[in-house]
Amino acid sequence: MLSNFENHLKLHTDSTATVERYTQVLIDFFKTTTEFSQDTVNKYLTDTIETKSASSVNIAISAFKKYNVFTKGDVEFPKYRKVAKSIKATVNRDEIEIEILPYFDSIFIDSKKRKLLFRFMMLTMCRKSEIYSLKKECIDFKTNRINIYHAKGNKNRIVFLHRSIAEDIKQFITTHNAETVFNINAGYIEYMFLQINNMLNYKKQLSAHSLRHAGALHFYETTHDLKALQEILGHSDISTTERYVRGYELDKIQEQYNRIKYKKGK
Repeated sequence: MLSNFENHLKLHTDSTATVERYTQVLIDFFKTTTEFSQDTVNKYLTDTIETKSASSVNIAISAFKKYNVFTKGDVEFPKYRKVAKSIKATVNRDEIEIEILPYFDSIFIDSKKRKLLFRFMMLTMCRKSEIYSLKKECIDFKTNRINIYHAKGNKNRIVFLHRSIAEDIKQFITTHNAETVFNINAGYIEYMFLQINNMLNYKKQLSAHSLRHAGALHFYETTHDLKALQEILGHSDISTTERYVRGYELDKIQEQYNRIKYKKGK
């Protein structure tokens, strides 16, 4: 049944990451019960509320709703939980190269691979799911272009391989026979940031998305080309791209404001 449900999701859901998340929710659910009913769903959601974040609860609700439609069930679901909005942490080039990457050797056994992955994520500005599923054949080393297929919204786009890491990537993919570039899964990336945040105890809480933001800011600081950045990030609406650089713009506005001269009287 679950394999049929997964195929159903692939046909009716744009994002492969969403398919994976919803399928995993159902796998975890059926580890606790053999029946999809109002009582078992309520029990699972109650346990999830007590042990996991609001976002995790909402993902579970969405997955159950899809499964309920698929099985033509009659289960009712609670309202989505309110998710607290947090300020997205981002990093710049100096923080990456001076404050973070030099410590990888003491944190990770495979530090060389993880350093390359970290830089690749920042410079390509790809989403986490795009990184671990990226196939070797998608990189054209003659043009340093990378084809991203079936990304969010089931869209294709082209991103670029920065010359500073191009040769490293070219050499790395010859070290293993896997179909994908890094031969990793989502857990590999999540563990990397867990270690950075816990063992390194870095001043900012970082995630894979932090590097996407960092790459976007670095590109915009250099080019001031918002339209080009929109294409690289794969945003349908440029207002989404604007949110990525809003913090940078605010800093620049304040920099201009601080130039105002004002002399207080007595």
